[in-house]
Amino acid sequence: MDNLLLVSVILPVLASPIIYFLGGKLKRKTSWLAFIPLAVSTAIIVLSSIKVFYGGTILETYRWTDFFNFGLLVDGLSAAPALMITFLGTITAIYSINYSDYGGEYGSYFALYVLYVAGMLGVVLSTNLLQFYLFWELMLVPSYFLIAEWGYKEAKKVAFKYFLFTHVGAIAILFGILSIYVLTPTHTFTISDLPTQVSLLQRSAQTLIATLLFLGFAFKMGLFPFHTWLPDAYAEAPTPISVLLSGVMSEIGAYALVRMVVTVFAPTWIEFVYVVAGIALFSMIYGGAMALVQDDMKRLLAYSSISQMGYITFGLSMVSIQGLTGSVFHIVNHGICKGLLFMTVGAITYQTGLRNMDKLNGLADKMPVTATAALVGALGIAGAPPTNGFQSEWLIFEGGFQAHHPFLTIIGVVSTALTVGYMLWMIRKVYFGPLPENLTNVKDAPLSMLIPMGLLTVLAVVLGVYPTPVLKIIVPYVHNFINLIGGVA
Repeated sequence: MDNLLLVSVILPVLASPIIYFLGGKLKRKTSWLAFIPLAVSTAIIVLSSIKVFYGGTILETYRWTDFFNFGLLVDGLSAAPALMITFLGTITAIYSINYSDYGGEYGSYFALYVLYVAGMLGVVLSTNLLQFYLFWELMLVPSYFLIAEWGYKEAKKVAFKYFLFTHVGAIAILFGILSIYVLTPTHTFTISDLPTQVSLLQRSAQTLIATLLFLGFAFKMGLFPFHTWLPDAYAEAPTPISVLLSGVMSEIGAYALVRMVVTVFAPTWIEFVYVVAGIALFSMIYGGAMALVQDDMKRLLAYSSISQMGYITFGLSMVSIQGLTGSVFHIVNHGICKGLLFMTVGAITYQTGLRNMDKLNGLADKMPVTATAALVGALGIAGAPPTNGFQSEWLIFEGGFQAHHPFLTIIGVVSTALTVGYMLWMIRKVYFGPLPENLTNVKDAPLSMLIPMGLLTVLAVVLGVYPTPVLKIIVPYVHNFINLIGGVA
């Protein structure tokens, strides 16, 4: 296993220039050049996660300078998000084959695509704050160009807004990182050293740094009121990138919130439980209410993501075993279900040229595979059995009661009615009812789109019925953390 984690991150980066230069010759086949290194990365992360499943961890450290070691870690917290990043990135490369001609710029598109996925994977595996920030920027820059150059009508304007807002968050993270280095006694960038080092700081300093980091990650997650970039970016991005924006990148903000705020600044985090829970609940309700009034499917799913990030944050705010486990599990489940739903929207757009629900009806008979996938994804987001979303949402709200916050938890449970409402409304509007005459010749999407959708559909149901493979990775990490801080067991 030596050096394999390094290979999983570096291989897509090294493949990027090759993809760029061969894109002009290979045309649509360029997607397979993106698929191959990402598939290798997925295989490596799967092997690494199996070790974590059986109670181990994998750490690779490489000396870079006298004060900076480059490190990669797969443990109970990073394994599941890393699996989601590589798997979703790999199958979305297949989905992208026929989705668009990308203006003939296949090489540029897929070269940026693999850099984007590599950046996200590097963020999750990082053991060092500087390294974390470098990969954070590597994630941001390619995604900006992917939206600006291959998005829809107002892509350049939206991409600039996306870059501006998320970069404000990145600056807050950078100030937080530099504050940690300057103020901690040993001037460390090593993430594993932070809980001990930060505990030696004055409480005011801890609160300031935790606030900076929280703000940075809240921008990336799209929590209210830091969300204004999100609906436009998700709607205007090319759909394969929307899959990764909503299915992976927002979740990376949630992962970073756990790794660098909840676990490092636990006393401060617990102290501000009502503030964080309030932001989470407002995001849940606001995102759900806004989703209900959308007629564009991508914008509906975008506002849904704001709401779902609220679910994750609410579970984290409770600092209980069930709450934390449910939130980390929901990072994975939301990625699966929301990625699936964006893929179904892309399939409909590919076949009909439409995204407006008022112009779509009765597609279940014409696109049965897409309709089935959309229904499973919608049930997963709504938290209905037997899908994976039910398992994680149940744990999140159980964690709220376990942490002795019944009033807040009841508000969260009641807000799920909004999620059920907008998801079932979308399914009803798009897939049932009378079929418009202009859609009589519509058929299901190509296999290159149906296969990724089918894989995510099966995964959503399997993890709903049998969540043990993921929970067995997450639960020991959460148990150890709760025991360490003396939280709610």
